[in-house]
Amino acid sequence: MPAKVRFDPERKALVFGDGSDAPVDETGGWTAVEPAQVRLTSIAELGAAMAAADRSQSPAFAWSLWPEPAATNSRSREPTRAFLRWDPDRRELRGGAMLDIERGEDPSLEAALPALIAAVVQNADATSDVTEDPYRGRWVTVELTIGDTARPSGDLLRATTDVAALLAATREGQITLESARGLVAGGHARALVGMNEGTWLDGKAEPYPLGDPVGKWELAKDVAAFATAVGGLIVIPARPRSTHPASR
Repeated sequence: MPAKVRFDPERKALVFGDGSDAPVDETGGWTAVEPAQVRLTSIAELGAAMAAADRSQSPAFAWSLWPEPAATNSRSREPTRAFLRWDPDRRELRGGAMLDIERGEDPSLEAALPALIAAVVQNADATSDVTEDPYRGRWVTVELTIGDTARPSGDLLRATTDVAALLAATREGQITLESARGLVAGGHARALVGMNEGTWLDGKAEPYPLGDPVGKWELAKDVAAFATAVGGLIVIPARPRSTHPASR
């Protein structure tokens, strides 16, 4: 069976099994692709194609996988960029979320990052490093790897974009009600895995049984409790647990 993605040295492009391609930008070192292009390729296939592209040019390139302005850091409103790259030294495909914060600029946030992303990383069965960006060595970056390279690249992509969304939503290393709503609305509810239930967050494993008067009463009670406080968010289905810090 042919690989679902390969590097074409003549066209200088990654060619996908669906007939689409992603030309390598030799000047900027980045090439934008649609997430759908990579979801069904294995991590091993994608890594091999990126390694071949990496050997054809300098500097090494990565995909800019999440250019949408929704991934915006709450401190400066600058994008938190998600990417995949081939690491020629470690010989592995790595996903990364690059913040607009320089190393040493916010030590408290850097120190909070491992705990903040722990549940997302664990849920993806991945490992993570907090480091500097691999291109300029300047910006705080979280990189993820998945050891089982037979898994779909979409698993790494999903975890990477969830981490990017989570980091973009943080304020002083915490998640607020407003930013949590943004994560859910943006399709990154997985990033809330591990958060404490509290004054504004409630997780329900199953929908309210609205055909039952008791279910209606439970919904009304929960909504009323939030309405008389700071507002709130009910996520269904979800089972929050104690990992992420949350603020009011």
